[in-house]
Amino acid sequence: MVIWLLQACTSLHSLQGAKTIEPETWEVALGASLQQNNTLSLATTFPVPQSVLSVRYGWKPHLDVGTQVYFGGGLIDVRYQFAQMGDWYFAVAPTIGGLYAGVYGNVDFRLPLRAQTDLNDKWSMTLGVTPMTQQTLIRVEPMQETLVNSHLGTTLRLERQGKRVRWGFTTDVVGNMGRAAPISLNYGMDMSWVRQKKTTQTEQTD
Repeated sequence: MVIWLLQACTSLHSLQGAKTIEPETWEVALGASLQQNNTLSLATTFPVPQSVLSVRYGWKPHLDVGTQVYFGGGLIDVRYQFAQMGDWYFAVAPTIGGLYAGVYGNVDFRLPLRAQTDLNDKWSMTLGVTPMTQQTLIRVEPMQETLVNSHLGTTLRLERQGKRVRWGFTTDVVGNMGRAAPISLNYGMDMSWVRQKKTTQTEQTD
């Protein structure tokens, strides 16, 4: 029963900013968050924990792809850094995700828009807005129901770059646009590592 409860919450934790990673490099991130005012936390009156594992690959300049796995589900996305204006970087990351928990599941489509800037040589800040459409499937005999909801989320993320590890601190706020539901809050923390591409023998010689 506890496992089923943990699976019943889609991850709202925003792990990335607007800057894509370099081509042919890998990024691995681990995150943990607390979600408030989702279906489960409203039923239990307690914030719901969620954790996530993220893997990204730098595909081309200004373009990377990623996947996330969290309790009960996962998502995939493509991030495109489409503009830079002064110290600000801008990106869009079309995403499809979902979860499954036996009699309950959902599929969601997200379109995060992000803007990121460096505050100093160690800290950066990301602001974001995320339109999302979610289809919820409920299969409890004799009831079989499909609900479609539209959501709008906002993100505030701070990142600190260390010698080997990058730390992220994120607040995500998500509102249901079509129903009188409480605003969902997500407070997350994550750490990530980037593995650079291997240097060729020719590059080493040069």
